[in-house]
Amino acid sequence: MGREGDPFAFLSVVNLELHRNNEAVKSLLTYLQDRTLSTPLQELLSPLLNTTNEEDKSNNKLAIILSERLINMPPDISPPAYKMLVEEIGYAVEDNEPYTFTHYLLLSKVYKEIESSLPSTESTSSRPSKRSKKSKKSSKSSNTTFPFHPEDDTFLQNSTSSIIYKYKQEPPPEAADSKRAFQEVGIMPMGRMVLMTKDGFEAAVAGM
Repeated sequence: MGREGDPFAFLSVVNLELHRNNEAVKSLLTYLQDRTLSTPLQELLSPLLNTTNEEDKSNNKLAIILSERLINMPPDISPPAYKMLVEEIGYAVEDNEPYTFTHYLLLSKVYKEIESSLPSTESTSSRPSKRSKKSKKSSKSSNTTFPFHPEDDTFLQNSTSSIIYKYKQEPPPEAADSKRAFQEVGIMPMGRMVLMTKDGFEAAVAGM
């Protein structure tokens, strides 16, 4: 714990107004634009990412939310963390710092369940068990996606638009097997972008 301790979770925002010319941020923006091509989110997000004149910069101020935590960290840490973030942004605005955002873009992760390719650990009995039936049912509903961070669905409910996208470098099929963690099925991770207005973001945080 403390400054010398290992981090278990982090939450921050990327201020595009301040860091747009940073090489790492440029790469991130290029990636986001590529992933949103020909999607419903493109029309809304493009003006926020490409502020070409002073009027655009004044009317469109986007913050990109980055959040991650160790897999065994409870989701209970998220509501106070987000409330603290909102407070810190408020303090920065009071000090006339350029943190008056009009929109927030949450980058999060989701997954879908896929049929496991690992050998079954069940009995070889000809009579199907309840678990076998559940596995078959899970494989049929593979189009359903689930969030890695359950609190992200609160932001989704307060969003103006969102998309789920495949990663450029998808993991190989065998990497999706997480039978030790999920028992019945493997998982295939994907990305999700959730666009919110300032009011939508603050309403989501307040409702956590």
